[in-house]
Amino acid sequence: MLKYRTEIDGLRAIAVLAVIIYHAFPSLLPGGFVGVDIFFVISGFLITGIIIKELQGGDFSIVRFYERRARRILPALFFVVVIISPFAYLWLLPSDFDSFLKSIIAVLTFTSNFLFASESGYFAPNVELKPLLHTWTLAVEEQYYIFFPLLLCALWRFGKKTSVIIILTISIVSLVLAQIGSVTSPTNTFYLLHTRAWELLIGSMCAFYYTGRKIAFFENKASAFSLTGLLLLIISIFFLNKGYPYPSAYTLIPTIGSALILLFATNKNAVGKLLSIKPVAMLGLISYSAYLWHQPIFSLARNRDISEPKTMTMVIFIILTLTLSYFTWKYIETPFRKREKFSKKSIFTYSIVCAFSLITCSSLLLFLNAKYDISGKNELQSALNYRLRGNLGLNKVCEKAFTLAKECRTSDQPEIVLWGDSYAMQMAKAITSSNENAKLIQFTISQCSPVLGYSSAGTVFGAKNCIDSNNKVFDYIKRTDSVKTVVLSSPFVQLGRDYVAVNSDDHTVNITSAQSLKILEATIEKITNLGKKVVIISPTPESGYDIGQCLKKSNLIGRNPAICNFKHPTLDEETERVLKNLTSLSHIAKVVMMESLICDNDECHAYENNVMIYRDKGHLSYEGSEYLGRKYNFYKIING
Repeated sequence: MLKYRTEIDGLRAIAVLAVIIYHAFPSLLPGGFVGVDIFFVISGFLITGIIIKELQGGDFSIVRFYERRARRILPALFFVVVIISPFAYLWLLPSDFDSFLKSIIAVLTFTSNFLFASESGYFAPNVELKPLLHTWTLAVEEQYYIFFPLLLCALWRFGKKTSVIIILTISIVSLVLAQIGSVTSPTNTFYLLHTRAWELLIGSMCAFYYTGRKIAFFENKASAFSLTGLLLLIISIFFLNKGYPYPSAYTLIPTIGSALILLFATNKNAVGKLLSIKPVAMLGLISYSAYLWHQPIFSLARNRDISEPKTMTMVIFIILTLTLSYFTWKYIETPFRKREKFSKKSIFTYSIVCAFSLITCSSLLLFLNAKYDISGKNELQSALNYRLRGNLGLNKVCEKAFTLAKECRTSDQPEIVLWGDSYAMQMAKAITSSNENAKLIQFTISQCSPVLGYSSAGTVFGAKNCIDSNNKVFDYIKRTDSVKTVVLSSPFVQLGRDYVAVNSDDHTVNITSAQSLKILEATIEKITNLGKKVVIISPTPESGYDIGQCLKKSNLIGRNPAICNFKHPTLDEETERVLKNLTSLSHIAKVVMMESLICDNDECHAYENNVMIYRDKGHLSYEGSEYLGRKYNFYKIING
């Protein structure tokens, strides 16, 4: 076994605290999600170090390896799943509880990363509402540890140097795949092993160095290297954000920072001493339990209430998380790690029995609810799910890439081009419901803002896809004489903040909000220079909570859905800047402000005349789009 190092627990503390605060207050630590990457590096380092020591001693056992993993991972995982399940039954909507049951099965078969990747389409339920979402990281780790020990055993006969070279090569390939995938397939890149393995392998390579002969030059610079590592982590946590392509080359910042601390933080330098302070190290000791508890607690709280929990409420939930984590660590984790209390046979027996029981119960409940409607609300929920389904406009084939499919147009000689992202999709029914003879063609891709030459990095169907598709849309407009009006719709979040974009040369670049405005202006001018009229549709006003979830809940519990109507939102600085910048474009395009259609003097309407206008936080439902289109004659608005 490797010698215990308190500074590693300190590093764990940084990782778990970053993740917890990020999930509680995203704006406070915009890069807090890098805590996951820190955990990956630590895991790769510790596990590889143990394997190397045992291989050097000639007593490595794959059975003993998996026994250690079972002791470390499973008891606390089983405990948390069992405790949260009754609350999930009470507080989740029936369909969400079904999803929760499926996630239990996936968690216990270590395939939850595949499940959540498959459920992460743009119109999927909000990820913060999924109690077991965070277990995707456990799945990635366990999949890694199926293959890595076998690989290392096979390589060991060829010597450490060869082993390191091959592992380094695999790491580079994995990183390259992550960099490419972050632009072309962000969802799979985020969740799957092949684009995450390099992070664990960085830890593995650190273990080779740490357990081998060290180089004096590096050891003499340990204080400087460990301080550099800490600074890299601080930069990552405070300055990276979900607008960056991730995981990608940017992920090297927190992973290299973690590696430098693992290698060079000791009880003789400042960083090592800082990370070894008792409260910090204690938080590191309970970090696994804290990681397990925080997501279910936060998510169930958000599911139970209509609005986002208040700041003080979230602080209380953080305290609850840490309290439960301490007791789980002391009374569940620690005893099960002791062989004198639980033998190898008993740990495997308990693990198999508990996993089988939970999987069987989850499968049985899924079957019974599907066949016998044990919730008593399946029919109503199905109707609500249909009414609040993702608003893809004319057809679902119009969502993912540029297409001239007949399903995405109402005429072979279209006069109106609807161009943008999901906020443009939702306007298709508003146009066609206000004029059944409207000659419309829809060019929309989720998260792809209608601008030329640039796309936000990390878009759900890939930034390169956005850029290529937008170029094709402009070419279509240019060569199609029947087109008279081009409608651009998007949240246009880039007009409110600086962000990371991919350009036409496939390079990532930093773009300011002022530059974004000029990019949009240039796109509009290119269209107007073709003799076409441009109409910009502003984003819909938001309440700060999931309005669609509110409408669904109110119907299921028999309350008036009008409770989901909301006061005029108090605009944050970014949203205010977006709307101001859109208004400034009125000299070159017609700007339609959606707030003027949805809100009156008293409130904004989520529900009106038996119509559920919203389907989630910001998108209109099909019926809401049709209702507003007829009510305000949207066809006339854009052509008037």
